[in-house]
Amino acid sequence: MRAEIQRFFGRYAAAYNARDAAAVASHISAPSLLIEKTATVWSTEADILAAVNRLLRSYQVGGFVLAHLALEQVVELGSDDAVVEVAWTIERRDAPPWRFRTGYNLHRAEGRWRIVVCTAFQEAAARQRGG
Repeated sequence: MRAEIQRFFGRYAAAYNARDAAAVASHISAPSLLIEKTATVWSTEADILAAVNRLLRSYQVGGFVLAHLALEQVVELGSDDAVVEVAWTIERRDAPPWRFRTGYNLHRAEGRWRIVVCTAFQEAAARQRGG
């Protein structure tokens, strides 16, 4: 299962690196939940795409060049669910990289993994301090 999840997140990072909002959004289930300072429910694919477009724009303003990730923890919950902690490094133009961890709950339906909950517990602070 870990290898499948590694490939899933490899495609997810590649979608960010291609600045392809639709491809990024395709990794996220509708409905899904974003937990940051508050909880946000994305009820539809249109909600998810709009949120991803906002995130990509903010990354562009922040000098986004390339995203790298490493799976820190993978906890298998049966055969179709997992909790994953990912360490992200976001390389930026003329600025230190952003480094942060994010938690994800994944669910596999019809043979396809998708994010159902994203817990962004470090990203905002990393972006505020600039690295």
